[in-house]
Amino acid sequence: MVNGIRLRAATVCTALALGSMLNGCHAAGSAQTIGAATSLQQFLPNPQYTPGAVMSVTRTDVCTPDYARNARDVPIEEKEAVYREYGILHHTPHQYEVDHLIPLEIGGSNEINNLWPQPMNSQPWNAHVKDKLENRLHDLVCGGRLGMKQAQQMIASNWITTYQQVFHTKLPLSHYPRHRFINYGQSSGDYRQGRSFTSYTTSPNNTKSTDNSEKVWVNTNSGKFFTSNQRWYGRTRRGAYMSRSAAVQQGYVAAGGE
Repeated sequence: MVNGIRLRAATVCTALALGSMLNGCHAAGSAQTIGAATSLQQFLPNPQYTPGAVMSVTRTDVCTPDYARNARDVPIEEKEAVYREYGILHHTPHQYEVDHLIPLEIGGSNEINNLWPQPMNSQPWNAHVKDKLENRLHDLVCGGRLGMKQAQQMIASNWITTYQQVFHTKLPLSHYPRHRFINYGQSSGDYRQGRSFTSYTTSPNNTKSTDNSEKVWVNTNSGKFFTSNQRWYGRTRRGAYMSRSAAVQQGYVAAGGE
C-alpha cells in the first residue's frame, strides 16, 4: 500500500481547462454534525476529521482500467471508526456510505482522514450525486483537461461547489423535472447571476447557440455526447442539444470512443 499524503482543507480556486475560470471556491467551513445544519454544510464532511488525503500515484495509474477497484482497501474496523468519529452510533442500512472525500479514481487515499459517512439519500445532495462528480473529474483528468492535483484540491475544498462549477448548475441535474432539458448554450452563466436555466423541447432547432459546428446531444447525467448517427441522439431522458465544440468545452466526452 502506498503511503497517503495529507491535504489541508483550505480555500482553493483553480482554472478548469474548459474555456473559463472557475469562480466562487469556498473552504469546507466550520465543523458541524451531519444533518444538523440548515445550510449546505450539512452535506459536507467535517474538515477537522476529513481534510482529505491522497496516495502517491500518477495520472497513468488512476487512468488504468479497474485501478479504483483494485486500490480500494477500507476494512470494516476502519468504517466503524469513521462512524464513531462522527458520533453516529446507530444507523439504518443504506442510510450512509463510508465515502472517500477525494475519490480513489483521482488518487484519493484509503486513510481515515479521507473518509466520512456520507448520506445516501439526503436531498438534494447525497452520495449518488457526488458519484457523478467523481466520474466527471476522472474523465477530465484522464482526458488531459484537468490536472490531477487540481481535481483533488477542488473536491477536497468543497465538493458541492465543485459540482456546481463543473456542471454549471445550482442543483443536482437529476432534480430537474423529467423531459425538461437544460439549454446550456443560452444559460451556462445564468446561475452565477441568480437566474434559472431555460427549459426547452427536444428539437435541435431550439438551441440558442450561434456556433455552426456539428450539433450533438449531451447526456447531462452521464457526461457523454452523441452524434446524429448514434442510437441515443436526442433520446436520453435528460440532455440538451448543443454544438460539438460547446460540448467539448464544457467537459462532455464523445460516446462510443469517438
